[in-house]
Amino acid sequence: MDIWKDCPQILIHKLFLTLLIGVGCLLVGIAYFCFYHDFFFLVLSAAVFISTLQQL
Repeated sequence: MDIWKDCPQILIHKLFLTLLIGVGCLLVGIAYFCFYHDFFFLVLSAAVFISTLQQL
């Protein structure tokens, strides 16, 4: 955890917001899939979530 002590606060904030957007997109995709059974939108939401994880 020493690596996070040396990072600027704005970088940690940006990483947190990126992860939050990815999780939010995945949750919206799951909810949309449950109501409308649209598998393609779920796959796209999962792709956005995975891409946000790769940026971390």
